[in-house]
Amino acid sequence: MRLFAAVFAVLMCLTTAARADDARISSAAFGLPDDGTAQTVFSSRTTKIVLHVLSKNVTPQTPISSEWFAVKVPGAPENKKVGTLVAKPERDEKLHRSHFTMTSDGGWPAGDYRVDLRLGDGPVLRSAAFTMVAEDKTGTGPQIKYPGLKSWSFSAEGGAKAQSVFSPDTTKILLRVQLVNIAKGMTASSEWIAEKAEGAPVNQSIDSANVRFDEDRELADVTFSLGKKMANWPVGDYRVELRINGMTVSAPNFAIAVQNTPPATQAPAKPVATAPSGGEGGGAAPANAANLLACVKYVSKTYEGGEAPSPVAGQSKTQAWCSCFQREKPDFAGDLGAYLETGPGKKTDTLCNRYADWGED
Repeated sequence: MRLFAAVFAVLMCLTTAARADDARISSAAFGLPDDGTAQTVFSSRTTKIVLHVLSKNVTPQTPISSEWFAVKVPGAPENKKVGTLVAKPERDEKLHRSHFTMTSDGGWPAGDYRVDLRLGDGPVLRSAAFTMVAEDKTGTGPQIKYPGLKSWSFSAEGGAKAQSVFSPDTTKILLRVQLVNIAKGMTASSEWIAEKAEGAPVNQSIDSANVRFDEDRELADVTFSLGKKMANWPVGDYRVELRINGMTVSAPNFAIAVQNTPPATQAPAKPVATAPSGGEGGGAAPANAANLLACVKYVSKTYEGGEAPSPVAGQSKTQAWCSCFQREKPDFAGDLGAYLETGPGKKTDTLCNRYADWGED
């Protein structure tokens, strides 16, 4: 591998490393306290609304702020600020879940509302909207049930197991959702987004689908799917924006990551090193998808030439090198750049360079 002219000084803890410039808010979903259903329409009798937020790569003590606005409510100025709630992650972690609860003891005025989310003093990274519907506040009127998302799960086509990390060669990914309290004429839609994937613009929309219901349904099971658009899915982070009647109720996440390296017999015939054995007599080492994804991200940013194909079918040189490194050092955690300057690190680098056919010129 050949270093760029400017080498990034990046501390790479493969299980928890995070770059500050990669911090982002990935999804936001409203709900009621102690209720797992995501929804965007609530009764004006409601006193507490919870906003569940998933953020990524946020450093400890970075404020995650939620600013609540009454966008269009009778008797109030447009976009009147209701309040601000702030959370701060206490430890370094790739994924952080925050839960903001806004309370209005007398219920909420009917109308449209919005919450803006930001990190620190930065710009708004994501906005989420909800609606309050006027109801009899005496509690004597009929109870109205509002539409929502009860559950969701990803899986590979032909597989029954729910999962959220897939290999680049996955033919098709399915998203099964269960909706509640659906009325005739309502719509459910999905928009598949490459949140941060190799070779793609940030938050690039890939595809979308829409379903319209022709009858009332207390429970409605819907399956959305997306097949790969090229030979392999680009490695990275993805999400699916799920909407009911055009309003986003949730944004489930999944990742594409390099999986176990294929056995040497599956690689094209070429005079390069056989699959590394780690000195244990060969065999596939269990791959940690999060570690491999972190390795690919680091190596892609620090070294050049890794996008070229390797002798391993379906893998770039970067992907093959990281698969090799994972086999050799499955428990590695630390500064990868510093490790590669040590004696053992140079030996591992040389081995994985040969495996990926990655020259050092």
